[in-house]
Amino acid sequence: MEMRLSTVIPAYRRHDMTVRHVAECLKSTRLPDEIIVVNDGGDPILRDMLLPLKGAVPIRYVRIDQDITWGYNMACNVRFWVSRRDIIALEATDHIPSREANENALK
Repeated sequence: MEMRLSTVIPAYRRHDMTVRHVAECLKSTRLPDEIIVVNDGGDPILRDMLLPLKGAVPIRYVRIDQDITWGYNMACNVRFWVSRRDIIALEATDHIPSREANENALK
């Protein structure tokens, strides 16, 4: 059985970069089975910015309402609550991995 992969991207106030990151994930040689974007207290407009990217991979959006100092840790931890896959890849918003990263990681 092939392993199922979730890509989790925590987001905070850099929505243009987050949208670009998601778009680049959709160009991977091995697509994730889902992409989870966790908006850590940032402007809720991010959800609307992600809508045009819907396609072959489900994009799940979670927003943490409170903007608190340790919120990034909350964004990282919430991935376990929402992910429905075997393997979880946590990616930093401003670090876009190579297109082969998922494929190589699963090998």
